[in-house]
Amino acid sequence: MTERWTDETLDRFASTVGASIQANNELIASNSQAIAANSGAIATSDGRLTRMESAITELSQAQLRMIQESANYRRDMLEMRADIREMQAEVRGLQTENRRILDHLFGQQSN
Repeated sequence: MTERWTDETLDRFASTVGASIQANNELIASNSQAIAANSGAIATSDGRLTRMESAITELSQAQLRMIQESANYRRDMLEMRADIREMQAEVRGLQTENRRILDHLFGQQSN
């Protein structure tokens, strides 16, 4: 058996549908506002991330330069130490030579 809709039933149904549509429209509007706000927050975050990425890149490059300079400094220091050792050996040789000369000179004067 099929129930017949009365005008009153149809009016209630139309009112319920209308209220549901209005509620959905309000929810859509609210969601649209939230989406717009989130889009703005995402854009702001993206800008911050881009700046942070640039800062990290600059810091990494500066750190790499410092590491290279430190390696160059260490290499230079090692070269200087080798030069100093060579000079010390030369000075010792000259001291020995001077002693021999002095011993020879003073040895001749004693005779």
